[in-house]
Amino acid sequence: TEEELFLLAGDAESASAGKVVEQGADVVLVTRGKDGADFYARCGNGHADRRTVEVVDTTGAGDNFLGGLLVSMLEQDGFNQFSLEAIRNAVAFGNTVSSHSITKWGAMTSVPSRAEVEALLSGTVRGEVL
Repeated sequence: TEEELFLLAGDAESASAGKVVEQGADVVLVTRGKDGADFYARCGNGHADRRTVEVVDTTGAGDNFLGGLLVSMLEQDGFNQFSLEAIRNAVAFGNTVSSHSITKWGAMTSVPSRAEVEALLSGTVRGEVL
């Protein structure tokens, strides 16, 4: 989260996340709630928008984001290589899981099915190679 980046690096600006990567982190993810998520890596950086949805309950949104991201990374390359494409795909998947989850009540009951997430994925990420 932005708050955790602030605790780690002294502020929540993009430059701070880049500094964390320069200090050795493979990937830094910064979730920004309704504003989606940013990602920073040695191979590049980018942003994934959160889908515009009617918010019912944000309980579990962060856990759903991270769970979706981890599933996607494991399926793509098992964390053996952090390519820009793999990171973009994983962040988009995580954001889609999270966005869908906040349209329902509860942390566990709001977790979308794989079919629901895949049906929603399309054009949600932009990013550039450094």
